Amino acid sequence: MPDLVLWMHDAPPEPPYYATVFSSVKRDPRPGYDAMDEATMRAVTELDGYLGHQVVHQGDRSL
Repeated sequence: MPDLVLWMHDAPPEPPYYATVFSSVKRDPRPGYDAMDEATMRAVTELDGYLGHQVVHQGDRSL
């Protein structure tokens, strides 16, 4: 089975590092969602060890 993780420079970063994965189905209206999402992403980028994030959308679903 092939390796499913692609690391920058072909190697993982030095630990510690964590992955947080969640899925969601969004429905309208979403009062306050965009502001909270922006505040959360701004706060997480300041955590030690933050490597980045990726979001995948398909219709109203996100991962």
